[in-house]
This record gives sequence, C-alpha cells and structure tokens, in this order.
Amino acid sequence: MRARAAWRIAWGSIRSASTSVRGPTGRRHDPREPEPDRDGRADRRPHRIAGGTRHSRLLMALVAGSLVTMSPAACGGAAPATMTGGPAPTAVPTAVPTPGSTEGRTPGPITWDVRQGPGRAGDQTIVSDAVSTGALLVAVGMAGTTLETGDTAGVWTSPDGRTWEPAKVAQPAGTIAAVAGEPGRLVAVGTVFEGTSGPAAWTSVDGGTWQALPASAFAGSSGYEPGALEDIAAGPGGFVAVGSEHGAGGSRAAAWYSPDGLTWTPTQSDLGGDSAGAVVQFGSGYVAAGWAPGADGDDRALFWTSPDGRTWAAAPDAKDLHDVGSTPILAAVAQHLVAFGYRSHQWVPTEPIVWTSQDGVTWMRQAAGGVVAPLPSVSPLASDQPAATGLAVGGLIGTDGVFVAAGETIALGPSSGTGPFMARRVVWTSSTGGSWSIVAELPEGPADPGADPAIVGPLVVHQGRLLVFGRPMGTGSAPLWETDLQGLLDQAS
Repeated sequence: MRARAAWRIAWGSIRSASTSVRGPTGRRHDPREPEPDRDGRADRRPHRIAGGTRHSRLLMALVAGSLVTMSPAACGGAAPATMTGGPAPTAVPTAVPTPGSTEGRTPGPITWDVRQGPGRAGDQTIVSDAVSTGALLVAVGMAGTTLETGDTAGVWTSPDGRTWEPAKVAQPAGTIAAVAGEPGRLVAVGTVFEGTSGPAAWTSVDGGTWQALPASAFAGSSGYEPGALEDIAAGPGGFVAVGSEHGAGGSRAAAWYSPDGLTWTPTQSDLGGDSAGAVVQFGSGYVAAGWAPGADGDDRALFWTSPDGRTWAAAPDAKDLHDVGSTPILAAVAQHLVAFGYRSHQWVPTEPIVWTSQDGVTWMRQAAGGVVAPLPSVSPLASDQPAATGLAVGGLIGTDGVFVAAGETIALGPSSGTGPFMARRVVWTSSTGGSWSIVAELPEGPADPGADPAIVGPLVVHQGRLLVFGRPMGTGSAPLWETDLQGLLDQAS
C-alpha cells in the first residue's frame, strides 16, 4: 500500500526564530526571505514556502503539510510532552481523544509499538514516502545533510517494519520525494542539487540496490528545462511522475509518463499552473494536483485527470478551488478522492481545506459547522499561552475502503518558556472525506537527549499493520509508530 505524504522539504532547527532553514536547494537561507529558485529569483511555489521571524511564519516555513495557524488563545491541558525512551520498541496503549468536535463513538485504547525509524540517530534522516510490495517495505527520503556536501538521498528496506537496512543508492546527491511500484520494479523520484535543482530518479528490481537514471531521462518542453520531481504513481499503464519545468516564462506544472520506469516522455506541456505536486492512480487512470498563483494573492488549486498517463485534461476552474496557499495532497479509495490543502493570506495560513471528488473533475470544498475542512482538533499540550497554534496533516492514505490521515495539533513558543515546539499527534479516519473522526493519539516516541521533538510524516500499510513515520524537527531520531490496521479501523466503525 502506497504512502501519501505532505512533506517535501528538508528540516532545519527551530530552536529560535532566527535559525536558518535548509531549503530545497541544499543551501542555507534566512527564513525571513523566500528561497531562491534555480534562476536566483524568489520562488513562490508552495513546496518552497518561505518563513518569517514570527513564530507563525516560521511554523509555516517548516511544516509543509496542510496547515492552519490561529491567533493566540489559551490552550489549557496537560503539560508539554517530554519525549523519552530509546530505540527499542515500546508497546504503548493510548486512549482515543474525545474532544467535543470529534464524531463517532469512543472505543477502547489502541496499542502502538514505538521505536526509532530508519536511519542513524543524529543524521537528520527524513522519510518522505514509503511503499509496500507485500513482502518488503521500502522507505525513501534523505539520509543526511551537511553544508559541505548538501543532501544525500536515502532508501531503507525492511521485511516487517522493525529492522531496517540501508539500500545501495547510486549517485545519491539530492533528495527522494516519492516512490512507487510493485515487486520487480520500483521507481523513486526527487531532486538533485548541482548549482540548480533538477529532476532525479532511481530504479530497483529488489529494493536493495538502486540505479540512477541519467539526467537526460526527463526532457523539458520546448524552451523549458525539467525541474524538481515531486510525486510518482504506478498504474495499469505504467508510471506517471509530476513536478515542474522552468523557462523564460517562469515555472509551470509538468508531467512525464513511462511504461517501465526507465524511459520517460513528457506529456502535454500546457497543463497550466505553477507546479504539480501530487498524483494518484484512480480507477484505470490518474489524477494529479497542483497550484497556480493568482492576482492579489488569490492562488488556486489545480486538478488534472488522465485516462492513460499520456494525455491530461484540466478540471474546470471553480470558486471552491480559489484562495488556496498550497499544492493539495491526494488519496483515493474506490470511487472517492480526497485532497488536503490550506487557505492563506500573504503566505500566512488561515484555515485548512478538504476537497472531495468522485471523478477528479468536479471537486467539492467541504465545510462543517461553518469551518472549511471538517477536521476535528484537540487542544495542544501546553499549559500557557502559545505564540501560535496550528493543525498539520502530515500523511494521508486510502486503505480498506477508508481514508486515514495523521498529523498534529501544534503549539509554538509558549510564553512560559517551556519549549519552542509542542505537538499532540492524532490519527483521523473518514469513509468518504466529507467528515472525519479522531480514532487514536500517537504516544511519545524515542528521542536523543536534548533532541527536538518529532512531527508526523507519511503513512504506509504493510502486512496488515499501519506504520506512521515521524519527522525530526532538527536533530534527533525519527520515531516510527506501528499498530494493527484492523484494530484502528474498528475504532471508526
């Protein structure tokens, strides 16, 4: 089962608002300024959101998921969580949160096995995506980063999600954003940073050894050069990768098709928009999502459909797609599609957004209780006034006829000085995407002494188990949460 993640950037430290953040180009930049693109110009694409000195803007720069920031408000409750434990798995029963906005019943606790995820502690390992072939679990992302060498692509394999082995990755400079495939053919895509950002892709027949495709494998359209690859999907007709390309006219969305993951052909060049950041198989075809800047900040989400991965048609423009600040993330279950994004004002997110569709062409913006996106929330783990609070969705998948999302309610910079960042991690489920329920809370995970806390990353289902990958906020280990999938789904029934 393919994981779906919202995270597409490398993380820097958030120990103070003035800390520089490592951006997608592998360079350090001041979070108050937009990350420059390959031409040295400020890049407005949503996967490179720039931060600011305010805590809320720093949170926006660091959390590239579906995010909402709110005005400061009292957030009473338990004291901030202190992450404890070691790399050994720990079975932790956790009660299901029961906030007033949560729908459905409140069943018993779910037991989570919590352990250190792939990679070595202290390497700033980031898992951006994962896929199960049935017998093998493959996770991809960034194995580490330094100012001297930049980012290093990483792949890890596991038969059971408990023991991980690093794979052999040829030409690992850069980062891997996504992986897709089946037994005998796996393809990973991402970005290579060699002065400028360009496409990168690797293939493997067994998950343990990966060969890099030549840079010429991804061609740009006339007058344009290929840029970063953001996502990939495998379907009956082959593979589809989406991202962007750059030219004199700026950046625009792009897609490539391959029957085997080895040879790639650019699809039609007039997709429109600024970038494409997500793609899923849907029925016998594909659905992709992207983003386009608009006048006076009226940015909008874009969706495209394809019957074969070669030809694409844009979904008609609609009011529900406007006033959006991010490329949506996607998941599909049977005849239902769900997309997550957020609404923003001058780059400051103001509320999350959920769209649903039954065909990829017509999208409905969901609302509940007058609030766009029916996501129940829980109080942040803070005992004092935070500088900002938010809700971030870090992973989204469709499995067993149900959508499963995971993320956290965040409190950033409480005035009591108890820490710069706290999160309460939760799991939601929905049958159609129109209404959501909290079914579990993720317990504390292993951490190194003095390490920054971790936030929620991608999800994957492997051999009947749901795995939730954590993302370290700066230094420290990346936790991995695991539980029985059916037991989790029983909470929502």
